[in-house]
Amino acid sequence: MESKTLPNLKPLSKMQEMNLRSLKLKEESISTLLTTIKSNQKFAKLLIFTLNSLEGFVSPPNREIRINSSIIINLNGLDVLHLISVININKDDIISLAGDIFYKLIYINDIFDKELTKLFAEKNGHKLIIDIVLKRNKEKNNNILLPYIKIINGLTQIPQLIPTLIENNIIDAINLNLDESEQNITYDKITLQTKLDTLKQISTPKIGRDYLIKNNYAKKLLIH
Repeated sequence: MESKTLPNLKPLSKMQEMNLRSLKLKEESISTLLTTIKSNQKFAKLLIFTLNSLEGFVSPPNREIRINSSIIINLNGLDVLHLISVININKDDIISLAGDIFYKLIYINDIFDKELTKLFAEKNGHKLIIDIVLKRNKEKNNNILLPYIKIINGLTQIPQLIPTLIENNIIDAINLNLDESEQNITYDKITLQTKLDTLKQISTPKIGRDYLIKNNYAKKLLIH
């Protein structure tokens, strides 16, 4: 039997080696931050410091925001952010900072990134975001949830995700708060507009329209 020889593999160029080393260092740095966050769930000051450091990877003037976002998502950063958010659900500063990081993972320089959003959804990011919003909705100061509502809005821009979002209580997450017990909760115009725009996107496919009608959202939209 004639043996097959493997093709000669070209050695990596110096530039490729540098890029690989840079990527590995970046992954190690992000992994260290995520581990620190997970290990200090109730230490607010340390959490805020570490979250700020993590946010630096996905904020200008960093030039590799998109790569860093994918690394954070692939290293299960969504689960870590969800964990510390739920544990500190009543702490405005932590919920706000975690929300900003979540948002920047799929909005690169405030521009929606469809591919990162798909990766976000593959890691069940939609379930985690909805869970945080539902748990936080009991608080009166909920304008702080705007980044989370924007994320949900972004997720509805991928039509095939809408049935999954409905199954995971997206309607409850973007509740317009018309119940009598919640009349004292107010939202700024941007938050309300984002919610209304999200409902509009949900209503585009038939499954979304049927669900909104079933849950009496036609009346709620008329009131607004």
